Amino acid sequence: MGSNSLMNFSSIAIEQREKEVKALKTFLVFSTIASLVLHVAVLASGMGSLLARAPSLDEEKPIELTFVEPEAKDTPITEEKKPLREDNKLGVGEILTS
Repeated sequence: MGSNSLMNFSSIAIEQREKEVKALKTFLVFSTIASLVLHVAVLASGMGSLLARAPSLDEEKPIELTFVEPEAKDTPITEEKKPLREDNKLGVGEILTS
């Protein structure tokens, strides 16, 4: 009797699993079809508005460019002034002898 109830339980589990697989396949098929329809509709509506907004080549206006040369400024070259000993208040660089 124990073996018979185990076989009965096993067959019920297998049948339930087959029902779940069938339901899952059905759900996936309908979901895929709905997704394709939705994507085609969105792409079709987007492409229509994109083509309507695209300007034709006849309507394009030429682009005007202006090149401006920078003015060259004459800057005088000055020599650097070397500090004199009197300018050196801190005595840096002097050698002290005793």
